Amino acid sequence: MNIEAAINKTKEVIIYQQKLVDLFGNTKQKNALYWFCKAYLIVTKQQLEYISSNRFQYPLFVANVVVQFNAVFQENLEAYLNEAAIPSEEWEAVFYNLALSKGEKTKYGFIRSWKILVSCVDVHIKKDLPLCLASVINEYYAGKKDIEMIEKDFLAMTNIFHHTAKEIEAEIVLEYKLPVTQVPLSIRNFFLKKYIQHKVIRSRENSWRAAQLHFNH
Repeated sequence: MNIEAAINKTKEVIIYQQKLVDLFGNTKQKNALYWFCKAYLIVTKQQLEYISSNRFQYPLFVANVVVQFNAVFQENLEAYLNEAAIPSEEWEAVFYNLALSKGEKTKYGFIRSWKILVSCVDVHIKKDLPLCLASVINEYYAGKKDIEMIEKDFLAMTNIFHHTAKEIEAEIVLEYKLPVTQVPLSIRNFFLKKYIQHKVIRSRENSWRAAQLHFNH
């Protein structure tokens, strides 16, 4: 797959994720499944922007990981929604927890939705990302000497996750109409820092190390 085809595939992923956001956002109370899909959409859009503006040295690698990563999520989500198949054990637990989040518009609802959202992202990263990384590396870059440079591209996505966290956090607060007195900046910043820096970003770093065990040298 060349870069043009990869970009088109990434655009298809965005269309699919936007449909999920529209589907799960069409409720009075948006639960963590909506926020998960919305965060995923923001990340994918940012990745496409980085790819299109040549901010990666290996844009084809990034695009292929985006497409494969989403395919795993899509397969498990559709199995859950259609009850035609059983999602993987980890994803079944994820969807169960997502469904339990009622989107209650209190400071505790804010905290609960944020924690469930990030824990679900964390599961997706820990379980699926290493296999997707290894699959793309083995298909396109096996035996090549530029793996370390590819890793730099992978780790360069950190800013995307900071951007996504701030955008989602702002939308959650707006959705819940919670004044700062109810959810102080100290609490909001705690979740942004702890759960993005110490869970999502750390999990991505660990996922690369896990993927290396499956690289074909």
